[in-house]
Amino acid sequence: MTITRLGLALFGLTMALSSCAVSLCDKDPTDPRCDQSPVPSDKLQVLPIRIPVDGAHVTVRLGNGPGTVVLRQGTKEVSVGALSDGVLEVHITGQMLAGAMISLGEAKVVVSRPGKADETAAIRIYAEPMFDPAVSYDNKQDGETPEGIVVKPTGGIWAFTSYPRSGSRAQHFVEFLLSSGQLMSRGAAFGNINFAAWSDRAALTVRQGNRLVTFSRDLFATSTPDAIQLDLCTLSPEQCSPLSITPDFAKVMGLATDARGTMLAVQSDQEVYVYQSSDQSPIDRRQQLQGGSSARTGQKVALGDLNGDGRVDLVTISDTGANVFLGQQSGTFTLDATLSTKLTGALAGSVPTAITMADMDVDGIDDVIVASGTSLQVVYPLANGTFTVSSAIGGLDSTDTIMVGAVDGKTNSGPDIAISSQKAQRIAVIVNQSSY
Repeated sequence: MTITRLGLALFGLTMALSSCAVSLCDKDPTDPRCDQSPVPSDKLQVLPIRIPVDGAHVTVRLGNGPGTVVLRQGTKEVSVGALSDGVLEVHITGQMLAGAMISLGEAKVVVSRPGKADETAAIRIYAEPMFDPAVSYDNKQDGETPEGIVVKPTGGIWAFTSYPRSGSRAQHFVEFLLSSGQLMSRGAAFGNINFAAWSDRAALTVRQGNRLVTFSRDLFATSTPDAIQLDLCTLSPEQCSPLSITPDFAKVMGLATDARGTMLAVQSDQEVYVYQSSDQSPIDRRQQLQGGSSARTGQKVALGDLNGDGRVDLVTISDTGANVFLGQQSGTFTLDATLSTKLTGALAGSVPTAITMADMDVDGIDDVIVASGTSLQVVYPLANGTFTVSSAIGGLDSTDTIMVGAVDGKTNSGPDIAISSQKAQRIAVIVNQSSY
């Protein structure tokens, strides 16, 4: 009877620990405690596969004899230790990485064994974002509504805002700067140039090199289903003028651009199209996305390099899930059903109001920044094709635009996040204090 009770107790303890491990691994699949195979295999295993620049505990497993382990990045490398029984538990410190001049981005763990070919596993070195609480500016006090924002190259924000004028609405640029922890208005930018008084309050500002391209639309235009105006604004000198371009899209529900300003994604009421931009035109060669691209109510689009291959990818997210389209060498996009399913799982329970893509942890791969409700989260892609999600950043309200850049003007720290909300008539900045 005693043995039976002991067995049941051990079984209960095992189940409790297993339940705890499942919860942990759902949150962070790269945690070493998630590895359920303690016996070294013939395949190299390294956990975690993301290592912060200030160091982390790393587990290396590989069977079939002893070997030496190094962390290598190009021609630079640092000795990590040696495998004896097929397992190496080691703490890689920030001093070790700095001493070997290992920088942020892709790296490899390499195991060398006598008489055998080297075994390698890809990892990434990253800078953990350290976000301050959101700092906001209430546009209601100015009687204005933010419709689009862009991070200035030298720090600060340009907000594309609308304000009442003679019974209608006009639009112009307003400059904001961070000063002593406060977000302050510097007044009108670009000579207070007034744009067309569109009935619909929606616009996107795209930065391409030394210029801004603004997209404004009117859902209630009488001549066309959805009138579009494009304005080209140069940064030096600050001036804007309408572009003599007739867009070949009639109705727009969403717009996105990649950080380099080389592509523009346009979401219509039916499909998503991607345009190559050029020095002559922000909407040049067009292609339609195939598979999973039908527009849905509330769908958001973002462009960025999700897998680190140097090509622009596209992500769409709605309350029914996510679609990931990987950019191909030919310039086309292909739906990746596996990544789509995994990204959908990582975002389970969120109803997005805005998304963008940017490299928040400076590891060479763009991350997905998603706003929903009163909070925002960063979704980090991992080298094994899965995703890990940051803790929620609160203090927001109905975010509909997200832009990323050095709002605080610091180039040696992680990128900051700027947001705007038409409903709340507010813009806000989340400063990233991580340094590298």
